[in-house]
Amino acid sequence: KRWEMTKGLELWPWQRECADAWFRNGRKGIAKVVTGAGKTVFALHVIERLQQELDPQLCVAIVVPTIVLMDQWVDSLRRHSNLPPSLIGRLGGGYQDSFAAERRILVCVLNSAAKLLSRLVEQSGQAEHLLLIVDECHRARGKVMSQVFRCPRAFSLGLSATPEEDDVASPKGQQTTKGNSYLKDVVLDNLGPIFYELTVKEAIDQGILSTFEIRHYGLPLETNERQVYEKYSRNIRNLEKTLRAIAHSKYLFKSSLFQFAQYLLKNGSEEHRAIAEKYVLEIRRRKQLLYRAQNRERAVLELVRQTLEENSNARILLFHESIKEVMSLYFLLLQQGYRVAVDHSELPDSIRVYSIDLFRTGKAQILVSARTLIEGFDVPAADVGIIAASSTSVRQRIQTIGRVLRKPPDSTSKTAVIHSLYITGTVDEMIFEKFDMERIMGADRNLFFVWEPPPVEAQFDDRHKPVYQPVRREGPPRRPKPSESEIEWSSLKPGDLYPGEYVGEEFRFDHQGNIFSSDGRIVLNPQKVGDVVHAICANTTKFRVTPMMHAILCWDYEHKAPRFVGYLQREFQLGEFPKEGLKVSDFEKAKDGEFSFQQYLSLIHISEPTRPLYISYAVF
Repeated sequence: KRWEMTKGLELWPWQRECADAWFRNGRKGIAKVVTGAGKTVFALHVIERLQQELDPQLCVAIVVPTIVLMDQWVDSLRRHSNLPPSLIGRLGGGYQDSFAAERRILVCVLNSAAKLLSRLVEQSGQAEHLLLIVDECHRARGKVMSQVFRCPRAFSLGLSATPEEDDVASPKGQQTTKGNSYLKDVVLDNLGPIFYELTVKEAIDQGILSTFEIRHYGLPLETNERQVYEKYSRNIRNLEKTLRAIAHSKYLFKSSLFQFAQYLLKNGSEEHRAIAEKYVLEIRRRKQLLYRAQNRERAVLELVRQTLEENSNARILLFHESIKEVMSLYFLLLQQGYRVAVDHSELPDSIRVYSIDLFRTGKAQILVSARTLIEGFDVPAADVGIIAASSTSVRQRIQTIGRVLRKPPDSTSKTAVIHSLYITGTVDEMIFEKFDMERIMGADRNLFFVWEPPPVEAQFDDRHKPVYQPVRREGPPRRPKPSESEIEWSSLKPGDLYPGEYVGEEFRFDHQGNIFSSDGRIVLNPQKVGDVVHAICANTTKFRVTPMMHAILCWDYEHKAPRFVGYLQREFQLGEFPKEGLKVSDFEKAKDGEFSFQQYLSLIHISEPTRPLYISYAVF
């Protein structure tokens, strides 16, 4: 009758503060909390308070991305609550439990929950008592996974270190919508806003995570690798010009150029598909070249050797973005005589759990993993983390760092070291533009090095390759662009390159001067902005308006940077949404007054009529 969910656990102050904030926020929303700080225990505390203080008939559906994480949640519920096992069920991974009989908590794998949970809750009649918890809630995107939000419920709680949509998945030079776009994101729309945030720096300052030092190493490409890299980059730039021309003449697209290429692969003409296929292939080849750069392997071996020389009992988490390279590093370390285990998503869950247990017990000192370890596994604390290769995803970087900083339960203090490798003078450096290491982690915790070629008299390793040495440098190779509030606006003139982030709501215009929002609504007071944008950025039909200053920005593809156009005289007023499913034939059969002029304009720009169309003004 009275649930106790945190037996034997001592809560951190943030967990109580976060629970208070959730109740004040109407018992909905997302907690944005760094990996390793105790999101699961916080959720147990919320369940306990909700059942004891508000709804004694509470039912809980906990949605997780993986089977392993489902098992970990069930284990936590059984170890720390006073509930009998019969009250706790599972959905997914071979289990088909429901809220039937006395079962009150259901832990579900996301894929199964998206298909079945809504129906199970409706059948149980418990919707008015249901708390829906979505762990790693950023995974519940897309057409299929977001179906989990159809589940009727009384309360909602999302958990994630990075709940907003990741905006860094596009190739170098391509921009995706930032600024306020995440407010329209399916996760935030359905779970509620971010009501509480705990950053890496705050968790360290509060003693929740280990203190740490992160060392960034810029590695050079070998001469032959650099030549191949430049060849791929030239090909990519040329193909980008072609794709951009296709996009502006044939299609309306709101995504990155890379995503547009993927669209053409499925929907384009034979000629366009061939161009898109070559573009995607060249990007993939360039990425693989960087993943397999010879100096990554050498740097990993050197860092492992140094770490174990300094502390023979040290435990090392080693990450790589590519499963193939994970296996290569695993076998290489085995050959060197190290005690090493391996983990990635293509291994059976039983092997993955066994590998992590080898690392937890110390039988393996090194755990080599693909980025799949970042989410879904309760990994024990490590002394050293080595990020051998990573995407430019901010989310993955934050998740990885949180894994290494997890503090051992029997330790009051721990200082961790994270080594992060990147290839200098390449797209690898883009992460520094998107992730402010010094602001989020603290300036005193970041050290930057360049792996410089050795002098002529330097020693060679057993493969007859020169041993590179890290040399300290001041600051990162790139820095994030200043925010809108940090710009010196008085110094900007129309046509100047804009020094800040390219953010704001996106609009597009046509040759008649009509302006449309990203969701297809027409702007009723265009103020001839399209003409002004075209005069400054001739090769684009899109621009952005910043949220604070209402400044107009357009993208200069030649300089790969935004340009300042001017300011809106008056804030844009938008027409109504286009009628859903509108077709040309609807207008041909329309009665007087059935459609608005704005709906017609939206139609002819969103769809592509294949024949001339005349409609009497009376229709509107």
